[in-house]
Amino acid sequence: MKQIKTTPQKTNYMKTRILVAGVLVAAISVFSISKSHAQEQPAIKVVPGMEKNTVKLIYGYDTNQAVMVSFLDKSGVIRSERIKAKNFNRGFIKKYKIQRDQYDAVWMEIKSDDMAITYKLIAPKEGQWIAQLEKATYSYPTVASR
Repeated sequence: MKQIKTTPQKTNYMKTRILVAGVLVAAISVFSISKSHAQEQPAIKVVPGMEKNTVKLIYGYDTNQAVMVSFLDKSGVIRSERIKAKNFNRGFIKKYKIQRDQYDAVWMEIKSDDMAITYKLIAPKEGQWIAQLEKATYSYPTVASR
């Protein structure tokens, strides 16, 4: 029976390959987890404005479709605006003023052909509205195959 001798160089080479493979698997796992988490948060944000009782809508998608923005309260639609279809390269930012004394809570609904996003705006403290993402719905086109 013949014995196989391993040298320290060969052992170090194998350890290095196993270590590189482990790091590669870990990197792929982190990338896939961060990618799936990024898909949960839409690139549409509602943030407090710089002026009192204002909010900014940040629409972070490239689009050439019309976008419908509606404000609702408990009784129904307060107002709505259709932002005309343009080629929004890198999205757009729009500012809205909301009267504090009329509403305790307001919902802001942003709709396009691809998605519908709803934010709840809570009554402000010192003129700052607080926006919370309430619902995000995506409508992907149906693809038929033969």
